[in-house]
Amino acid sequence: MNRSVYRAMVGVAGLAVLGMTATLAGAQTDEVKEKPPLAAAAHPAAFTLNDVMQAPFASYMLAAPTGAAVAWVFNAKGCSNIWVADPSHAAKARQITPYTEDDGFDIGELAWSPDTKSIAFTRGQSLEDETPANVNNSPEGPMPKEVWVVATAGGVPHKVGAGDSPSFSPDGSRLLFVDKKRILTVAASGDGDAQPLLIDQGTVDSLTWAPDGKRLAFLSHRGSHSLIGVYDFVDQTIVWLSPSLDYDSSPAFSPDGARIAFVHVLAQKTPPAFFSQRSGRPWSIWTADVKTGQGRRVWIADAGPGSVFHPTLSANNDVPSATNLFWTNHDDLVFFWEKSGWLHLYAVPVRGGAARALTVGKFEVTHVVFSQDRKRLVYSSTQDDTDRLHIWTVDAEPGSAVRTAQSHAIEDFPQIGADGALFALQSDGNQPVHPVALSAGGQWRRLAPEAIPSSFPSSKLVMPQAVTFTAKDGQETHAQLFLPRETTSKAHPAILFFHGGPKRQMLLGFDPKRTYSWIYAFNQYLVAKGYIVLSVNYRGGYRLWP
Repeated sequence: MNRSVYRAMVGVAGLAVLGMTATLAGAQTDEVKEKPPLAAAAHPAAFTLNDVMQAPFASYMLAAPTGAAVAWVFNAKGCSNIWVADPSHAAKARQITPYTEDDGFDIGELAWSPDTKSIAFTRGQSLEDETPANVNNSPEGPMPKEVWVVATAGGVPHKVGAGDSPSFSPDGSRLLFVDKKRILTVAASGDGDAQPLLIDQGTVDSLTWAPDGKRLAFLSHRGSHSLIGVYDFVDQTIVWLSPSLDYDSSPAFSPDGARIAFVHVLAQKTPPAFFSQRSGRPWSIWTADVKTGQGRRVWIADAGPGSVFHPTLSANNDVPSATNLFWTNHDDLVFFWEKSGWLHLYAVPVRGGAARALTVGKFEVTHVVFSQDRKRLVYSSTQDDTDRLHIWTVDAEPGSAVRTAQSHAIEDFPQIGADGALFALQSDGNQPVHPVALSAGGQWRRLAPEAIPSSFPSSKLVMPQAVTFTAKDGQETHAQLFLPRETTSKAHPAILFFHGGPKRQMLLGFDPKRTYSWIYAFNQYLVAKGYIVLSVNYRGGYRLWP
């Protein structure tokens, strides 16, 4: 098993091999009967664990700023590489980085250059935090995250320097990236030594360019509070937007670049991780002038449910995203709110007023992208399909949400091309996560089908069933039931499987989250050995934030 799979699975999931057996007929009616020690035994599987985990896992999909190209990362057997495809020219998808070893390094945070001739990316032993494992047992400790640049035509990547979060300027003249408290700048080619653009007192992230590229907004984390600064490239000055001792985040420029909208959260005691907090001091949305920093409140959440700010998730990392506000061409701000008990999209006029719901129902809006013309939002959710994600679109102006394509697969992490093309990551019960594009006929088309090894045991996998049962307190509990292919009525050993939680939900297929995709593959392997597997979802898994 490769290093990445091992690291991801250790400590994440739990198995309970029960002192019971179950018949297939009983399992189909949700009956699991306790019996004496197992009389039935597992048998050799029709495929190995490596067989079902060998397919590359797709992540970090990002559409190009012009044209119809899209890029993503494939992790194959622990080795990550960037791939690109241009569906408009029917060109074959191709790998543009040359990595060949499972060395414990991941790739992510892709950034296209404006001319689409190069891609900057972050490479490191962990892209999710600042405490990566020392996978090479180096006496010098773990390697820092690094920013690299590679030509989209392929070739040898060029290391720019230690840091993360690369971002090209809109005119393509420079590349910025972050190294803790510093924002560094270098030529767009990545050549030469990176120089500090600014050195801040806090930890910096959320680099956000003004439309004309003359200013840069950033977030400064100061421990007990956070501030939004605006750097002026002409005057080489910083303006702080309505600074306070509270938490500001999610900067979003107006279309003319004269103002910035941001989320303002009042300082308050937060509960420990995984604990629910429904109510608190209401959060609000503000705008501020980029020249003076003077701000005003546009909207404030109602007291009670929804008064605590909950961001959406980022495109690929499952960490709070910097993009929680979208400024439309009609001076509306689109944002996420849990007023109904579910995380939904709302819009409010910049001049102030009541918020109106853009999405409604008992489901969560998960990953969202905004079209370049600032008119359309594309998002993933479990709307109308509790155990699968699908891609939906909704206009920023009043309009109904529309599902992009009908399928029994799972689609997540949408992207919008500059020409309006839609991309996503798709999977199914017997198909691993892979990149797709929406065809003119309204069907999802694979971008790199040749990347799936011919030895991947798709035909030997089973399709899990969605089941529910009542807990002792009367609440409904969701699970996936995996039944062996054997059609006999003999008893089978049974396993209860509990994934990491509580706010994660396993789906009816290979999961768009990498660790959970491997966990799903492991459940398929157990079924192939003759076990009945009941994979139980926590209640919080059906709410993005429990």
